[in-house]
Amino acid sequence: MDNLEKTENCQVGVFGALCGGSLVSLVQAKLSMGSEESKIDLAKEIIHPVGWKLKVKVRWVCFDAFHGRDSNFLCSLIKMRPPFVAYVPDNLHIWLEPFQMRVPVREPGKRG
Repeated sequence: MDNLEKTENCQVGVFGALCGGSLVSLVQAKLSMGSEESKIDLAKEIIHPVGWKLKVKVRWVCFDAFHGRDSNFLCSLIKMRPPFVAYVPDNLHIWLEPFQMRVPVREPGKRG
C-alpha cells in the first residue's frame, strides 16, 4: 500500500452557494487539481461573477479559516467591497484601522 500518503490524485472542491432564508442554491463549483490554481484563486473566481456579472445582491460573503488566514485574499475582498464574514485562525493579527509603519517619538531619558 504505497499510495496511502500520496496526493497525486487529490482533488479539492471550492463551492459557491447563495442562501435566502432557509433556501440554499449551489451557484458554482470548481475543482483544484494540483498546481494549476490555488483554492484562493478559485474562490475569487466564484465571488466576483456572482456579485458583479450576474448582478445578484449579495448581503455578505462567508468563508472558512483556510481562506480567512490569507491576508492577500482578505485585502482583495476589501477592495471588491462585498461585506464578508471570515472565520480566522486565533493567531491571526487583525487591525481595525489601517496599519501605518512609523518611527516612535523619542522620549527624553528613555533608550530606544
